[in-house]
Amino acid sequence: MEHPLLTVKETASILRISTSKVYQLINEDAIPHIKLGNRCIIPRQALMDWIGLCITGGKHA
Repeated sequence: MEHPLLTVKETASILRISTSKVYQLINEDAIPHIKLGNRCIIPRQALMDWIGLCITGGKHA
């Protein structure tokens, strides 16, 4: 079973971007996240939903 919460590093791997870019998106409130003190975690389902909202072009069913 996949864990429902992702680290910044795991998120970067899924999105195929650098961790610094993930932090930039977090700081811009562009990506769904939860701040726990100095730590940021990303809910897996919210990330998948966000990716779906970012899709442009092509034909969607």
